[in-house]
Amino acid sequence: MTYSEIQFNYSQAIKQASTLESIAKGLDKRANNDLSGILNNVNSAWKSDSAPAYISKGNKVKTDILTTAKNLRAIASSIRTIAKNVRDAELEALRIAQERSSAAAGGGGGGTSW
Repeated sequence: MTYSEIQFNYSQAIKQASTLESIAKGLDKRANNDLSGILNNVNSAWKSDSAPAYISKGNKVKTDILTTAKNLRAIASSIRTIAKNVRDAELEALRIAQERSSAAAGGGGGGTSW
């Protein structure tokens, strides 16, 4: 693998992590602003015996959405960590391969030349 390929793969992983964080941010906004507003409107406008159960279920959905957003952020963080570790390992492997290639090309193998 070349240096360019290693960097490209790393960049793609980081881009995917950023996409997940963007999705998480959108979920947070929908849950905290949109869904909360809807539930407040329902609470104000709907006066019946079943309204509290509906609002309770709506709050459960809100909690589930926020949990999903939190999980997406954790996944994005894991992707970043793994991508960095893989990139570092691949760069080290590339460095070692290049050193060996240079040593072999220079005849520095330490063996007897016939």
